[in-house]
Amino acid sequence: MTEPTPIKVYLDDNIFERQTPRGWVRVVDAQSAIFLLQTGVVEEISLDYDLSVSEPTGRVGDGVVVALWIAEAAKAGTMPPLKWSVHSESMAAWRVRQAMEAADLAWGASR
Repeated sequence: MTEPTPIKVYLDDNIFERQTPRGWVRVVDAQSAIFLLQTGVVEEISLDYDLSVSEPTGRVGDGVVVALWIAEAAKAGTMPPLKWSVHSESMAAWRVRQAMEAADLAWGASR
């Protein structure tokens, strides 16, 4: 059986002002990013903080939602270590970094 090809995920809903980096898969909402993370093929993720309201639920699924999900999965031992970055220009993006640093600590403790 062939191993799945690892992917890089770019979470950003601003398709007009930010280009998807070459070789990356763009997702525009938190739910899609988490879905891909659950497949186990994501090797790297770049997170935006501010995402638009997702229709029809009206929920905001920002990068913090994804980062917190990753941190919890890392602590539970169900998420392998992955490379990450935050490309947001928002002042509140520190929350994304903080959650991802918690994931890094969990991964470091289990290595």
